[in-house]
Amino acid sequence: MIVNSSKNGYGNNLPTEINYLINKNKQCIIPNKYSKGKIKIFTDNMVVAYPIKGDGEKELDEILENVAEYQFKLSLEGLFVRGGISMGDFYINEDIVFGPALLDAHNTESKIACYPRIILDNNTVSKVQTYMNHYDVAPQKNKILIDNDGNWFLNYLNTIFNIIQSVVMNMNLREFNMNYYLDIKRK
Repeated sequence: MIVNSSKNGYGNNLPTEINYLINKNKQCIIPNKYSKGKIKIFTDNMVVAYPIKGDGEKELDEILENVAEYQFKLSLEGLFVRGGISMGDFYINEDIVFGPALLDAHNTESKIACYPRIILDNNTVSKVQTYMNHYDVAPQKNKILIDNDGNWFLNYLNTIFNIIQSVVMNMNLREFNMNYYLDIKRK
């Protein structure tokens, strides 16, 4: 992206555009001040890190959902991204990002993703398979697809169902509140 933007004369606008899109949509990844996730950005790469507790199922589910929503919102802006998700040893602070999980995610993105999709590395696929085997209806099944090449990737289009569900819930809540208000008024 950076090389192409420099060649076509868009290079000066690219950092501004990327900064705008990231800031506009990063609340998907770090939804509130209580979230434990961290983001670091360099060139056209974004590192998202969450601390893992126990077997990591809850945290991985949150990462998959948040990153899928982020990918979905960027696609609405016409920006289609590729990436890699890895679980493992990783260190992040204000100045440093370091660890085997970062290297695994980078290798997955640069060598396997090839086109706009966010691929799970083999370690993460194994974890997801373990989680999915514990449930009759595993929540991860809607968040992951398997491509023709056998790679597991994030189903960012599933985000639309979460949005629809949220809209329907809000409509039902408004209807309930309106009926409640009308019932009180009649009494």
